Amino acid sequence: VQRRVHGEPTLANRLSFTWRRAASAMFVTSMSTMCSFLANASSAIPAISTFGIFAAMLILVNYFAVIIYYPTVVAVFDTRFSSKPFCCGLLEKLKLRRAANPTEKGRVESWFGSKYCDGFILLHTKKVFFLFLVILCIFLGFASQIEPDPNQPQFLPDGNNFQEFRPRKSKYFSRGGSVFAIEI
Repeated sequence: VQRRVHGEPTLANRLSFTWRRAASAMFVTSMSTMCSFLANASSAIPAISTFGIFAAMLILVNYFAVIIYYPTVVAVFDTRFSSKPFCCGLLEKLKLRRAANPTEKGRVESWFGSKYCDGFILLHTKKVFFLFLVILCIFLGFASQIEPDPNQPQFLPDGNNFQEFRPRKSKYFSRGGSVFAIEI
């Protein structure tokens, strides 16, 4: 049931409508991001595994903060602070200026709208597209010549546990066998 005050929906109606639509969309995106970070948890490198778990939990906490905390902040601002002058009345001055001339464009808007888009992009569309294709071909040519480094870089000193992990794993645990196939 939509309750209206002076023809406008109430704050509760607006927040409810927005929250219902946004929460499901944010849930899907947050869960897919969280699952991608959780895939790192199966890594054999402890730092990557730990980072994956940490980032997944961070995404989960962020999701709950956005769907619980943010609407609360919006409601408090709308009920307590929206009627008070903001930053010495600067916001009100900007609103009055926009209301007096709503079609007036700022400097950046007029430059992008007239000089850049109409004056450059529309006149030189084919040239810009051709330049993009040339640059793309150059990049693809260089990318096709990339080869892996035969000598893997050593980031940590010899004797460090993380540096010695992979060689010891391949030496003592048979590849593809069970965990119990240990050479002694």
